[in-house]
Amino acid sequence: MITIFDNAEDLLADATAKLKRSQVQVHPHLVDVSRRSDVSEAVDAAEEIAPIDILVNNAGIAFETPFLQIDEAEWKKIIGVNLTGISGYTDVG
Repeated sequence: MITIFDNAEDLLADATAKLKRSQVQVHPHLVDVSRRSDVSEAVDAAEEIAPIDILVNNAGIAFETPFLQIDEAEWKKIIGVNLTGISGYTDVG
């Protein structure tokens, strides 16, 4: 059994369908990893189903904006997802 998180509903649905076709028991969660509350709620929901044995943090984003032209909102989103979101700030286990 696996739990998957994604911030794109269509991609989450597609991944869920593919896993189910492979006979994998899957629990999808729509999550923005840059939001602590989203991650905490999803982890809590996953742990209610079964203990987390393996955790893979692999979220990452990039914009096509040249580095010196990135505005503050883009910069905060990049840092929020690529650094904060995968830093393990939830209490798992």
